[in-house]
Amino acid sequence: MNELFRWSKVFTFAGAIVAYLIDSGFASGQEALQFFTAFGPAGCFGAVIITLILYVWFSSVIMEDGRRLQLDSANKIFTYYCGKYIGKFFEIFTPIFLFLVFSVMIAGAGATLNDTD
Repeated sequence: MNELFRWSKVFTFAGAIVAYLIDSGFASGQEALQFFTAFGPAGCFGAVIITLILYVWFSSVIMEDGRRLQLDSANKIFTYYCGKYIGKFFEIFTPIFLFLVFSVMIAGAGATLNDTD
């Protein structure tokens, strides 16, 4: 099992996904557009449908669990899914991470607006 499972591979893959999703701080979506348009209209349509299904399913599961548990804060869902210690970490880390992503996006937008080329 150790030969097949390496935490370094997990973190490398997770980092690649995060970098792809937040688009290296600019969030223009250019990489996603180029990737899926290479497969033509069917690739674009398939990407939209798959994304829609996943977002609807994940969102509905999380909202249903939050309603059923009657949580006083949306961040408490992390404790339910991840346990006491890891959940608490995500409760603290998530707002900080979202603020930092927002800051990087504002900086990228400002750099784009001030580009003189």
